[in-house]
Amino acid sequence: MSSGPSKVSKGRPPSDVWCNHMIQGNMQSRGHYSATCSYCRQYWRQGRPQVLSAHLANHCKKCPDDVSLYFAKIVGKNLAKEEEESVDEDESDYPNKRVRQTGIKNFYGGEVELSRVNARVNNELEKESNFTIALDGWTDPRGNSLWAFILLTPSRKEYLLQLEDLSKNSHTAEYLSKVINDIICKVGISKIVAIIKRCFITCPGQS
Repeated sequence: MSSGPSKVSKGRPPSDVWCNHMIQGNMQSRGHYSATCSYCRQYWRQGRPQVLSAHLANHCKKCPDDVSLYFAKIVGKNLAKEEEESVDEDESDYPNKRVRQTGIKNFYGGEVELSRVNARVNNELEKESNFTIALDGWTDPRGNSLWAFILLTPSRKEYLLQLEDLSKNSHTAEYLSKVINDIICKVGISKIVAIIKRCFITCPGQS
């Protein structure tokens, strides 16, 4: 196995995703290799750069914040580029263009929008300060213990940073403390002014 991009086929520049972020495995088809995330060890039989980038941007909980933000921007830019190219195509090719564009959007799906949101949120957080961390805890109709971790801004914006099902967690208080600490480290302790617990969220079937 190799963590470098040396196996990438000639003529195609290696994706940044292979530089220390993914472990490149055996070739599965021409130009495509198996991949393992260097942070969480998730495995893909065929590691496509778009999928791997989306994983680092949106899903890998062990991925460093700066790496996650970097790939969130890349995923968003990729779709923007594809959409721009499709708009420039000739009108006579409209049916085929629509098929390609739909395929692109389906491929990226919610990953791209999530990446765009993540990038936008991070950019806004860098500009503001005096945040409040709010914890919302409730039980859904199925009896699951759900917790939402929300960041409140002075301008009354709310950002849902994390949603957790702690039904099977016997050390809820300990876990809550860990998540709060992670948020403080991510946002910056100098930007946090308060931590509160609230129970404003209600679910269907609850009084």
